Amino acid sequence: EKTRLYPIWDTPLEDMADFGIGVGMYFHMVRFFGVVALLAAFISTPSINFYRNDYSPGGRDSIMNPLNSNSAICTTTSWKACPNCSISDLDTWPTKVDDPERIIEGVSSDGISKLVFIAKNECQINETFAMANIKTMFFYCAATLLFIFLQRRVRTRLDEGEQTTSDYSIRVKNPPRNAKDPKAWKDFFEGAFENVHVTLCTVAIDNEELIRKLVKRRKLLLKLRNKIPAHIKFKTEDLETMIRHCIKSANRNKFICFSNPKNIYDKVKKIDREIEACVGQDFPVSSVYITLETEEMQRKVLSEMIYPTFNPGIIDRKFTFKGNALKIDEPDEPSAVRWLDLEESNKVRIIQRICTYSATFAILLVNGVIITMAREVNVTMSALTIIAFNILSPP
Repeated sequence: EKTRLYPIWDTPLEDMADFGIGVGMYFHMVRFFGVVALLAAFISTPSINFYRNDYSPGGRDSIMNPLNSNSAICTTTSWKACPNCSISDLDTWPTKVDDPERIIEGVSSDGISKLVFIAKNECQINETFAMANIKTMFFYCAATLLFIFLQRRVRTRLDEGEQTTSDYSIRVKNPPRNAKDPKAWKDFFEGAFENVHVTLCTVAIDNEELIRKLVKRRKLLLKLRNKIPAHIKFKTEDLETMIRHCIKSANRNKFICFSNPKNIYDKVKKIDREIEACVGQDFPVSSVYITLETEEMQRKVLSEMIYPTFNPGIIDRKFTFKGNALKIDEPDEPSAVRWLDLEESNKVRIIQRICTYSATFAILLVNGVIITMAREVNVTMSALTIIAFNILSPP
């Protein structure tokens, strides 16, 4: 409670990784592109001076907002006849609400003939503008490539500064479906590499249905536990007695037990029978997690066992497990793994992505239509609409 916030200027980037490596990388990106934007502004100075002094022959005095004095707003225009144009063709966004007007319709003295005039910009750009923009574009491209290179090094540095179990572990993504013996995996890795010691081996099996039922049973027991008096010890092996306690409590205070405990008890018994049926099944192996003794051992295994996906034949045979070329990588943190969804099929994942992308596209399309309609009213309304959508739309 008596500590202070992180200092703005004295906090190193490594300390930001305490909130997660992604947070540290984010602040690195903000700092990097802040410097890039400042340097790009200096490179664009000739272009800014060109817009201010040479772009518009008529001068910039008619621009009311001083922030726009260095922009590409052209204040020198002339009216040009457009015999084949009509107001109905041109009186749409963005020309509809322009101030001053960009299109007018002239009528002859007899009131019969009409002619449309369009305001044409007389401002011309030169090589100063072109060269400044080309330099800025190439600078941004080079800076982006440099950022990609530096971001990988920053990620490695931040990862080394935060010691977690994933720094010592590897994940086998395609183990044989029947390879459930942890000792076999331990012997394989220790035999394939010199001076490599396996500290822990976790074999994850595709038993999502069983885990879901166990989770559901625990939630039901928690509901039942919350319905008995605090001085009574909750015993899962004697649920009938627990129900009687709950019923007595409910008779005294119905708000403590507003749902029927007998129904919860029946659900627990039903889920117990389903769990017993699942326990007898032979679940296949989904993935294998190998925790090594040091981070150096993990990097050694990763560097020697990662191979091109489309050319598995180049892998050394001593790195094959029962004739299978293993696909390995560094696993996510245990808290980031969705343990109930380890073996979703490609079909399910593709359908989910299609639905997600379709919904996102539909939201963007609706937003665009509404913003266009607001723009037809006035610029302020469109700005407020954009702000509202930025707040309400999912990130």
